[in-house]
Amino acid sequence: MRATLLIGFCFSFLMSFPQKPLRDSLIKEIEDYPTVDSVYIDMLNELSFEFIKSDPSKALPYINETIRLADSISYVSGLIRATTNKGNSFWVVGLQDQALSHYLFAVSLGAIDHPVDYARLNNNIGEVFKKKKLYDSALNYYNEAIKAVNSINRNAVIIMCNIAEAHLLSDRIDSAEYYFNIGLDMANQDKHDRGLANALFGLSEINFKKGFLAEAIQMQYQSLELRNKIDDVRGVIQTRQKLSEFYLSSNRIDSAEYNMKQAKVLAGGIQANDLLLEACYMQYKILTVKKEYQQAARVLNSYQMLKDSLVSLEFSTNVERIKSSLIAEINSRENQLIIQSQKEIARINRIRLIFLSIISVLLIIVLVFIYFFRESKRLLEHQEEKDFLIEKLSLRNKNLKEFNSVISHNLREPLTQIIGYTKFYENKSSGISTDDIVKNILRSSFKIDQTIRDLSTVLNDVEPDSKDYKKVDLRRIIREVVENFDEKLYEVKPSITVDISDNIVFKSYRPFIRDIFHHLISNTIRFRNKNRELEVNIKVEQSKKETTISIQDNGIGMDLKKTEGKIFKMYQKFHAEIQGRGVGLHIVKNRVDLMKGSISVVSEPGIGTTFIIRLPVS
Repeated sequence: MRATLLIGFCFSFLMSFPQKPLRDSLIKEIEDYPTVDSVYIDMLNELSFEFIKSDPSKALPYINETIRLADSISYVSGLIRATTNKGNSFWVVGLQDQALSHYLFAVSLGAIDHPVDYARLNNNIGEVFKKKKLYDSALNYYNEAIKAVNSINRNAVIIMCNIAEAHLLSDRIDSAEYYFNIGLDMANQDKHDRGLANALFGLSEINFKKGFLAEAIQMQYQSLELRNKIDDVRGVIQTRQKLSEFYLSSNRIDSAEYNMKQAKVLAGGIQANDLLLEACYMQYKILTVKKEYQQAARVLNSYQMLKDSLVSLEFSTNVERIKSSLIAEINSRENQLIIQSQKEIARINRIRLIFLSIISVLLIIVLVFIYFFRESKRLLEHQEEKDFLIEKLSLRNKNLKEFNSVISHNLREPLTQIIGYTKFYENKSSGISTDDIVKNILRSSFKIDQTIRDLSTVLNDVEPDSKDYKKVDLRRIIREVVENFDEKLYEVKPSITVDISDNIVFKSYRPFIRDIFHHLISNTIRFRNKNRELEVNIKVEQSKKETTISIQDNGIGMDLKKTEGKIFKMYQKFHAEIQGRGVGLHIVKNRVDLMKGSISVVSEPGIGTTFIIRLPVS
């Protein structure tokens, strides 16, 4: 049955990487592990993966907890892996569209910076497109996966077999045979049992198409033996189905029926609804050949019911997931904004109390002249405190207005689109396909999610306490930030100079300083002049009152007359051709303000840009 091949090797690629043998030992390790860190999250991901292979429903609680913990400690690689596992849990039960949405979301988390995860995701996305019979699109993703695997010298046999399968399904037999043979050679060379099983499976199908039935059956049994050896349950089911198809073609009904029943039992055991659907269809064909038409009709009816239920479950689950996620996120952010508003009201009341206290002090000073000089000094101090609080309150109010504008535009627009496409779905005669509606709803959902994340980054920032200010090694921070951009810097090959005197003692809040350097150095890379080598000059000077940090580049620069008053606002982009969201400089300005500093910019188109940050000496 040609459609059986469409299940492919998505899971095979994932399981080609090293795995710990037993779930029980993983559970024991997790229970004994003392803290939540990257190692703990990696173990949870591994345990989730083991459950996906045998019982996907039990995997979901582990996956959801792993996503929560990875996000809480900002462990990007662990979050990508957990999101991928969630897609896998939908894939193995036949919900390909659900799986695709999680794979694409995992890519958006920054998977391109993690070659193993990036290769895995591109392979899995290729498998979804192959399932949808979009073979050329599938090949594009497989090629991206091959590039990522080659960049880290990993074995690419599984992806090679997937490429061969895509050619086979599009009736390019010669190309398919060529790639399967390459995969066979790679598997033999590295003693890769899973890759060898997949290559034999594909070559068996080619032999069958060429009329060499005996050779095809022999290769399938070789593939079956290997898949049993490595406990690849989905692979065993596919092989049994293929043997059933081969035997049925030669009218060996008993053998065909035996292999079909084996496949059906195994598919039901691991809740692989897509494979169970294939087994039901094969059972129908066998009963038809046996002329048991009444039983065949019942099986066909079961097949259609299962197929319809999968389609219905795919759509309803997707819509409910999006709806629940949006409602939860919006309610959470609304509550945060309400809390922020209440805090601002409380601060205004405190300012009023301070003002009344100052008036009382002035009256006392008039009445008690002997304390005049002492009380005048005290009054001055209170006045300065009042001015500082008013200035701080004004800044907060300004930020709240800006956030309100962002929420009004960046959340309302995609929400309106979701409502519109939902009405299109209810109107069956709208002319828009269900797939297109779901894709547009997903696209709008991603926009909402990104906006909420941006707002959360800014709203969650609070002014550091004085005890948080510690001695900061600026050279070390700059080195860490530059190392974080290793891959991008390798492509750009910039010249970076750092001028910091040894006698400078700098005390500040380290997380904010690191964020500032991260965003500004990122800007030098993104807005570089591609016609010349990038030069970045970082200089730190210090006086008795302030520390001055300047970051100068020779990039494309900007016209400050056109950007006046906008450069540090959220979602402001002045170079449409360069990718970015317009959030980085707003975060930098916010960090500087919270540390009671100032930031200015000098820039000229075609010459370059200099950011100058002044922070008080603590």
